[in-house]
Amino acid sequence: MQSPKALVAALTAALVSPAAGAADLALSLEGGAVQKTATFTFEGTPNAPYLLLFDVQETSLFVNPDVTLQVAPTFAPLAVLVPGFLGTLDAGGAAQATVLLPNDPYLLATTVSFQAVAGSPIDAASNVVRLTAAVAGTFEPTLDAPDLPIVEGAVAPTGDGTFLFVGGSGPVAQEYDPDLEEWTTAGATFAVGALGRSTTLADGRILFTGGVDATGQPTAAAAVWDPATGQSTPLAMGSPRAGHGASLLPDGRVLITGGFQTVDLTDLL
Repeated sequence: MQSPKALVAALTAALVSPAAGAADLALSLEGGAVQKTATFTFEGTPNAPYLLLFDVQETSLFVNPDVTLQVAPTFAPLAVLVPGFLGTLDAGGAAQATVLLPNDPYLLATTVSFQAVAGSPIDAASNVVRLTAAVAGTFEPTLDAPDLPIVEGAVAPTGDGTFLFVGGSGPVAQEYDPDLEEWTTAGATFAVGALGRSTTLADGRILFTGGVDATGQPTAAAAVWDPATGQSTPLAMGSPRAGHGASLLPDGRVLITGGFQTVDLTDLL
């Protein structure tokens, strides 16, 4: 493994030297409570040296045609002193670094951005992850807010660490990236009526059922939406339902229970 001085020197040299060739590097973060452990996971080229950079602000720093940093190496000399922030990926291209987050007022009031670099000279930069520390057992707002309000609906993991929120914002899906604490719109889904239900199926698709339609009456309309393709397949229930329950059964079927089939708008009391 390179010495701290050697890797910092390689990082500095990379700012004026072309990379040997593009490589992949991925970074993920788990945890964020003070007085508890935060774990950084690296995935990239086997046996490559890496350095985890951090800063309290983000920038755009061109290194070479293959690498652009969003976290400047301002604190690289400090990063090499943190156990695990400087190291070498194993034969499988993986590594981890764990840090016990101190209960520090400055840390609790600050969002810290992290980005890893790897290679000598530097030939890969990871995605950025953001750490907003909090006291365990408390809620903190995300850095970004959803573009549209969310009322009920369903949540589906995408497989790449993000989450899709569907059915709670009408016919619009919204995606949340926990690494960046950012929300983005993620395309159109089936238009779920008020008091309809959205159920995440075992294969990641979303089943929409019923609700109150534009006429004010429960509907038998249903659909399956595939987040991988963005396509909806229209279905129909045997009878209209609104305000019902929808439970995913162990065999993959969905049990629809309760709710109501008609609404008398002339007698609401």
